[in-house]
Amino acid sequence: MSLCTSGDAVAALPINAYAEWVARAGGARVSPAGGDAFDDAAAIPVNYLTAYHSMFAMGNLQSGDRILIHGAAGGVGIAAVQLGAGARTGNLRDGWPHEQEYLRKIGVDHAIDYEKNKFVDVVQKFAPDGIEMVMDAIGGKSFADSYKCLGPTGRLVVYGFSAAAGADGKKNAVRGLRALLQTPRFHPLKLMARNISIIGVNLGRMPARGSLLRGELDEIFKMYTAGK
Repeated sequence: MSLCTSGDAVAALPINAYAEWVARAGGARVSPAGGDAFDDAAAIPVNYLTAYHSMFAMGNLQSGDRILIHGAAGGVGIAAVQLGAGARTGNLRDGWPHEQEYLRKIGVDHAIDYEKNKFVDVVQKFAPDGIEMVMDAIGGKSFADSYKCLGPTGRLVVYGFSAAAGADGKKNAVRGLRALLQTPRFHPLKLMARNISIIGVNLGRMPARGSLLRGELDEIFKMYTAGK
């Protein structure tokens, strides 16, 4: 752990910090990128910590696991691709058509154009018995379809509900209600019968687990410093 002193370039996990200046932030760490790469440092606490906590702390991702990541070209998505590659996993990814070339360059095995193909069909083609993990921040019907992709020991990680927002990114009451009505109910007995887990992640709701997140952030910083 790096202790911060006056004048250090730091990275932290503030809540609702759409501002130029922050008076207080939990878990501040000396940035491994230093003051010359604040863009890198700014991406780590939210995007990479969300992916790391979801995949490893909560999802117990193992070498050889296959994972479907919705929105793989987004902030958390790119972090998950890189962290998944570091774990030597076999991967399936979901992305927009114009982003597929980029996704392949950073380690994606199968970039899915979900405007042309149903991602459930593509996953089942490559893994008829189901895959081990899906990261889904879309919500609504997507949760149900993601669930269909899982096989025994499969984990569905839900960490957002973007289906409630419009094309401009703003929440819409009508879209939100529609997505809520499409959200499946997972019966515990069926989960037990299929050996499947549903995992919810929200880093903003973990004040009592600050030490856990700080430890995970330190591990991510170590990987950054090592060029991974």
